[in-house]
Amino acid sequence: MGLLSDFVDKIPIDSGDTILFSSDVTRIGLWFHKNHEHLDLNAFLDLLVEKVGSDGTILFPTYNWDFCGGKTFDYKNTLSKTGTISQAALQHSGFRRTQHPIYSWAVSGKDKDFLCSLENTDSFGQDSPFNYLYEKHGKNIILDVSMQNSFTFVHYVEECVGVSYRYIKNFTADYIDENGHKNNRTYSMYVRAYDLDAEVSLAPMEQYLIENGIASVVSVGLSRILSVPFVSAFDAIRDDILHNKARKIATYKGQNG
Repeated sequence: MGLLSDFVDKIPIDSGDTILFSSDVTRIGLWFHKNHEHLDLNAFLDLLVEKVGSDGTILFPTYNWDFCGGKTFDYKNTLSKTGTISQAALQHSGFRRTQHPIYSWAVSGKDKDFLCSLENTDSFGQDSPFNYLYEKHGKNIILDVSMQNSFTFVHYVEECVGVSYRYIKNFTADYIDENGHKNNRTYSMYVRAYDLDAEVSLAPMEQYLIENGIASVVSVGLSRILSVPFVSAFDAIRDDILHNKARKIATYKGQNG
């Protein structure tokens, strides 16, 4: 446990924090292998929960977009498509899954029951966990992943401000809830306008946040850990949308017109 404890100690998390943890554990797994140790994901989760403490909350994204294609979402059995550790969190007794079939989260800590009681149908709306992360002044801890491939919070900002290259789209499919009851449900998402060739392009925003001291980076072993505070990131993204045609977060037709 020594190597793992040392690693977690260096992650910029304080007791009482509200944390969204995004990750790719490939590099940390390789580091453990080089040090002749086994990476125990359950122990990793235990240490992270201990680090946020009884007044903190930690969330792992357990997103799955199959519902958008008409496939049934099964609360207990639909897999996470956002990393090995997020799937481990779904199977961990200390975590519970939130209800949204597209953007669900495995949650542990103080606000677990509140988050799992949310019945938001809009993926990025004011009653969603994304708004909770903003209101709680949370931060995104990003382990060995770029913002491009992890910072879903950007879509919450886009919807709050309103952008020309996205629109609200409804998706309907069967839903099996926590108690095994099945019905047909509709949920919405702020999706890209494909006629505008809209694409996420977050590398400029990541660079901006780091260079301006908004986000911070630490290196531990072979890993790069990025810490992004949601409120400050919201302000930077909002300003980019309003005053820079969203050039630091997206590309789309007409952007340079």
